[in-house]
Amino acid sequence: MECLKLEKVKSKKCKHKGCTNPVWAGGLCQNHIGKKPMKTVRYNKPFAVKIKKAGKQSALRYELFMLIWKKRGNKSEVSGERIYGEPSSAYFHHILPKSKFPDGDLDPENIIILTMDEHANVENNMFIFEEVNRRREHLLKKYNLI
Repeated sequence: MECLKLEKVKSKKCKHKGCTNPVWAGGLCQNHIGKKPMKTVRYNKPFAVKIKKAGKQSALRYELFMLIWKKRGNKSEVSGERIYGEPSSAYFHHILPKSKFPDGDLDPENIIILTMDEHANVENNMFIFEEVNRRREHLLKKYNLI
């Protein structure tokens, strides 16, 4: 049986005078490769306006969440389980999605307080909780969608 000889492969060294680092690209090491300047991104004015509007909308939503938290309390409106800690957007669920129903984005009736687990469950299956289904029916009638 033959023994395999493993030869040590010598890595190429940087072309830069006096440098012994291994080569990365173009015969130069990581330290001597010319770095490209970052591209400057310029946005047109309508894009900047959209950012400002989105920021204002999310600030209004945050204020609404805080008002709902103070009014309804820190417990799930599905199970009654107490929610500990500071209010977070993870505890608030839009019954009618704000992407499909923009009028319902800032409607307090369209927002329900849930625990994080309940919120994850309702995101995966929107018909899982009877209370959410009841409120959805009410909102669809309110917006004349059924």
